[in-house]
Amino acid sequence: MSILVIVESPGKVHKIQGFLGSDYEVMASIGHIRGLPTENLGFDIANNFAPSFVTLSGKEDVVKKLKNKSKLATKVILCSDYDYEGEAIAWHCAEVCNLPATKRYRATFTEITKKSVTTAIAATLETNRCIDMNTVHTQFARMVLDKLIGYKISPLLWKEFKNFHLSAGRVQSPVVRLIVEREEEINKFASSCYFKVMANFVLDKKDLSYTSGDAAATTTTTTTTNCIETECENNITNKEDVETIMNSCVSKNAQFTITSIKQTTTKRNPAPPYTTSTLQQDASSKLGMSPDVCMKNAQKLYELGLITYMRTDAVFIADDAVKSMGQFISEKWGDNYFQKRVFKNKSASSQEAHEACRPTDIKKFNIMELNGMTKSHNSLYQMIWKRTLGSQMSPAEVEIRTVKIGMKSTKYIFVGKHEKILFEGYLAAYNFGKVGKVGKVGKVDKLLNSQNTDVEDSDADDGADGDADSSTTSNSIKQSDYLETIFAKLKDGDSVYCKGMDGCEKFTKPPHARYTEASLIKKLDDLGIGRPATYANIVKKVQEEQRQYVERKSLPAKKVKITILKYTYPDKVTVSSNDANQEGDKNKLFPTSLGVMINSYLLKHFADLINYEFTANIESQLDSIATGAKIWYKVVDSVYVKLNPIIDQLANAIKLAKEMGTTTSTDEIPQSSKGKRLLGTNPVNGLPVYSMITRIGYAICEANPDKALSRFANFNTNPDTITLAEGLAMLIYPINLGKYKDADILVKKAKSVYINYSGKNYSIDIYNKNNPTTTLDPNQLTLDTAQLVIEDVLNMKNKIAQQQAENPDVKVNDDITIIYGRYGPYIKFNGNNIKIPAKFKSQWNTLTLVECTTIIDNFKKKGAKSSGGKVKIPKKVVKAPKATNTNFDSETIIKPKKVAKVAKEKVAKVAKEKIAKVNSIQITDTATDTATDTATDTATDTATDTATDKPKKRIVKAKANANANAKANAKANTKAKPKPKPKNTDN
Repeated sequence: MSILVIVESPGKVHKIQGFLGSDYEVMASIGHIRGLPTENLGFDIANNFAPSFVTLSGKEDVVKKLKNKSKLATKVILCSDYDYEGEAIAWHCAEVCNLPATKRYRATFTEITKKSVTTAIAATLETNRCIDMNTVHTQFARMVLDKLIGYKISPLLWKEFKNFHLSAGRVQSPVVRLIVEREEEINKFASSCYFKVMANFVLDKKDLSYTSGDAAATTTTTTTTNCIETECENNITNKEDVETIMNSCVSKNAQFTITSIKQTTTKRNPAPPYTTSTLQQDASSKLGMSPDVCMKNAQKLYELGLITYMRTDAVFIADDAVKSMGQFISEKWGDNYFQKRVFKNKSASSQEAHEACRPTDIKKFNIMELNGMTKSHNSLYQMIWKRTLGSQMSPAEVEIRTVKIGMKSTKYIFVGKHEKILFEGYLAAYNFGKVGKVGKVGKVDKLLNSQNTDVEDSDADDGADGDADSSTTSNSIKQSDYLETIFAKLKDGDSVYCKGMDGCEKFTKPPHARYTEASLIKKLDDLGIGRPATYANIVKKVQEEQRQYVERKSLPAKKVKITILKYTYPDKVTVSSNDANQEGDKNKLFPTSLGVMINSYLLKHFADLINYEFTANIESQLDSIATGAKIWYKVVDSVYVKLNPIIDQLANAIKLAKEMGTTTSTDEIPQSSKGKRLLGTNPVNGLPVYSMITRIGYAICEANPDKALSRFANFNTNPDTITLAEGLAMLIYPINLGKYKDADILVKKAKSVYINYSGKNYSIDIYNKNNPTTTLDPNQLTLDTAQLVIEDVLNMKNKIAQQQAENPDVKVNDDITIIYGRYGPYIKFNGNNIKIPAKFKSQWNTLTLVECTTIIDNFKKKGAKSSGGKVKIPKKVVKAPKATNTNFDSETIIKPKKVAKVAKEKVAKVAKEKIAKVNSIQITDTATDTATDTATDTATDTATDTATDKPKKRIVKAKANANANAKANAKANTKAKPKPKPKNTDN
């Protein structure tokens, strides 16, 4: 038989098969085929953490086919990706297929082109390259560490906080800490005001009479004037100082002279080509593409042979690629634009396993004509193309002209500046494909600043008004076009005359803004936490709904009153108060109340786990395994011996506390988790107000004897220092804004603030997303702005109704219906909404059964992404709960009249099943006690949560029966372990 070639992704199979021909057969493992079991640790701690692998669920058919094909093949070439995971996949495939050393070969390539693939295959057949077991062991260590931490610590969180969705992770937990600490830093920051003062000067007194040159005109237009536009470089913090300067101009006492004239030429070098980290950062900050979407798009580009491998730490480019780029640059712009560069990594942890991420064919700029490519793919590809080409080009030469004007007898200095590009250099690549030429200074300056190598920590993309601080950096000084024309005439000591001046009140911002996804990745990269290949997954994971440690959201700019002072020649000074926007945030990462609470717990008991240096040191040791400098199980053991005593101590403390019938009896648990803390009573109604812990984090509760009328509000600050006044300030919802069309408009708050009107809820977040130019602050809603939200939703519904009336549903058969919805046409199949590909949208209402079936089949093959990776079950089906989880499945539908009865019967049945199922599982002594506690708690919770619509007596009865059943069975089965499977939280 032919030679078998095994690759990771099925997307590569067809292309590589075409390169190799009929003497080879290409198959895909579709990622990992084996892993650790989910029901237990899966490795023997006493035996050097030796792992016991099992075939992953859903991969049975893949493994069977690989085995059959490998038996018939004369040789098997393992071509999984060239990284830790890829090397491990190659090893697993060899083990599963029982490949002898003489039959198995390892080949890698960093781009899917015919030359690269055939060269790699030929080389491995000649040299008989082996699997790198050091790299495989590195993956073992990462996998075991992540499972160890998740499996051991997560149950402590479940028991302490009664929430089975909680988890801890080697990289995940430090990431949450970063976001929590940044939020704490911002909350502690006290903003103060300062004044940004702009002034326009002329060289000749006769020019003072030109009305077109006043400060208002020159600071709000881009037209060239006869004024030198300047900004005061002094830090002015009060209005009186600004008035003093302006009044001096009125009284003719102010004398301004040129104190400095400077002309310099500087070179600005291009950024290095992309690594995984910098690619994700730029895709997020420049294209608005999340790290997860960025990597999926890059994967597609890689599989089509358009770019080199996107998971890389390296910044070097192969010599043949540099040569090709040199030819392209010289032909396009000239020899003086080409400059060969060799970049070195700044990060000491860089692996440099392969090249930087670059295009495989530099002559290809637009890929929209290729099958399956979208605008999103094209924009990412062109960003990579420009960065790569620019990295091998000459620096841009920029001329900077600066003049400083001093006010005699005072400390005030006004600075005017002009920048002019003398030679484009690498900027020609960044400007390639744009209409027009680089011309105006403002645009050039923006272009120059946009090509920074790193994402700024401040990420000034939120559109907020107000500067963090007054500054004299090149980015903050106003460009003066007129300065270029008269620069040669300027001399030190010459008098100039003020034609107009503006003083605008601003407010300082915290030194560091909230993280965006881009700046968070940069921070992780700087700290050496995690690895670029895992960044996208980690950033996504901490935001997942089941964890809810972090949320990505926007805060509208707040309306503030600011003071504006204006001087106009010869004697007019005005002071006014205007509304302005301040401190808005766009697409930033915020810690949730739950995230703050879990971080506090881990920081108290597992400080090393979320210590940045400790985490980075683990990464460094893991990298050392790949070089053979460290033994993998010894690295794992060094972490285990540090964490395990703490885990055992906390488990015993929780066990003892439960036996005594209290939350805890020791100081081993955070003070805030000892129960609710009375803050005082509400002076308005006399009700007690508490700070407390809930399943979703810290909360304020105003306890009403009628529990249905109790009020709650979540918060994400320190629960031990919060005061009654602060707590009452949070308990403002619901707010009645007034009547609209004979019904009250109420503002309520759950996870976020929303509007309730006439029995229906209206999302403010959705309104802001649909109306970015009229963003509303949920905390400053009025009757008028609330009406905007309601009317927007009603208008949208009317629009959808009109579209649906004009585009009636098309019933293809009993199971398939084509519907025209809010976002266009889609297929409805067994409760799934399936997107219709772009090539079919123009004829959506004439699709045949065969075409619809093809679309549905493709949807299933992709894992039904729209339904979370699996096809949804129609709502008419009632699923029985799994034995490992007593909560009802999210798709379960129960009729209200039978809720209490069903809850009672179901809880009893589930409790028995959970106890019986695990009789064969070997566990530790501490897990024995967990059986009783977990079965009792979860059974009680299920009864309570499910039976809320029936009388309290029936709920109490159901709970009592559930407790009795659970305790009786747990006692009879002391070796039982009825707890949920710990989550493996990190990759």
